[in-house]
Amino acid sequence: MAVVVTAIILCLINILLWIILAIKFKKIFSTEEIIQKTRDELNKMLADVNRNADRNITLIDEKIKELKSVTAEADRHLKIAKLELEKNFIAEDFQSKINATKQNNKINPVNQANIAKIYQKEQSQGELFSSSEPKGDIEKSVKIPIIAPQIYMADKPIQPKKTFNEQVKEKYDRGESIEEIAADLDRSTQEVEIALEFSN
Repeated sequence: MAVVVTAIILCLINILLWIILAIKFKKIFSTEEIIQKTRDELNKMLADVNRNADRNITLIDEKIKELKSVTAEADRHLKIAKLELEKNFIAEDFQSKINATKQNNKINPVNQANIAKIYQKEQSQGELFSSSEPKGDIEKSVKIPIIAPQIYMADKPIQPKKTFNEQVKEKYDRGESIEEIAADLDRSTQEVEIALEFSN
């Protein structure tokens, strides 16, 4: 009788062990847990992709803003250049008219007295003639205005933006840690480490 009871107890223990083993096996190789892990991995990958896409969109927006400012600066310089060209054309036209007038109007002895009177009058006012020129030589005493080009400088000149590697090296030289640099530049620590390796 004791042998039968012992055998029954052993069978019950054996069944209980098999049940525990089946539960553990189900937990270890559960499809729900595998699916959940896969979902978590996919969510991490999607978050990384979204973060990279946002960073790339931000970089593109910054480049577009820089390009707009550069084109605005270039347009301003073009307008200034056009104004200077127009001034030069006016000065050249004025000079050619003066030269043509000199060639067409030769001084003859009859008008010499009248020209000398005009010369003395203008010399006293100091507008058209130089006091160092002789009174009879009108052609050499006419002052020709010279228009000097005006140069305009931008209030805020465009400065080239530092590359990612330069920014990383500069911050690292200042004593910032890799994690601080990654957080400041919105990059991963691996990217910062790679940039430091290339900069060294």
